[in-house]
Amino acid sequence: MLTKKERERILRDYPETISKEQFYKLCQISKNRAQELLTRGVVPCQITRRATHKYVIATLDVIAYLESLPRIRRKRGGAATMPRQTRGITLTQVPPALADQLRALYDETLEPFPDVMDPGRSATPSATPTPPSSNGAAKAKSAASSSGMCVGFPSPG
Repeated sequence: MLTKKERERILRDYPETISKEQFYKLCQISKNRAQELLTRGVVPCQITRRATHKYVIATLDVIAYLESLPRIRRKRGGAATMPRQTRGITLTQVPPALADQLRALYDETLEPFPDVMDPGRSATPSATPTPPSSNGAAKAKSAASSSGMCVGFPSPG
């Protein structure tokens, strides 16, 4: 997304058509990414038969490409950060019955590591943690599968 000032600066500072080198510098992307965008047709261009300056790109097409990108927040140092994407499913979004089964499975599986489930507790130093028994985990998995649900995801519908 470009501001009006950025758009005017590009139109003022660049000619009607630009090369791949000008394109990747203007967009602040790598040479390989520029090559990929041009060969896939994301940014329209004319391909000449010359060995150097093979691509001829309309400046207005570059502006259209830049305007199609999501807004990028810039930090004071100039580094750009993309907007945060949504996170995965949390335990509170799982149906209560399945959440209880998952909690039991996690408690049993992570028993040798008490600080994982409760960050306030510190792990007791031991020589080697004992592996969890697969018996309880298998029971929780079979209970979840018998209810028609996959472990970790709510059933559709």
